[in-house]
Amino acid sequence: MVRCGLEGYQVNWDTMIPKQYETLILEKIKELGAERLKPIKDALPEEVDYLAIKAVLCKYKKLG
Repeated sequence: MVRCGLEGYQVNWDTMIPKQYETLILEKIKELGAERLKPIKDALPEEVDYLAIKAVLCKYKKLG
C-alpha cells in the first residue's frame, strides 16, 4: 500500500491510521524526525504499528 501511494496511486490512508493516534504519531515525527522509524515506534504506544507510522508519513508526504 505504501509503495502504491508513493507511486501516485490513490490510497485511503485513513483506513490504516488509528484516529486516536494520528495526532500523536505526527507529534513524534515532528519531534524525532522521519529519517528512521524505530525511534518513532519506540516513542508510541505498543498498539501503533509500523504500517500506521508509514501511512501517516505518506499521508503528509514526509516519506520518499
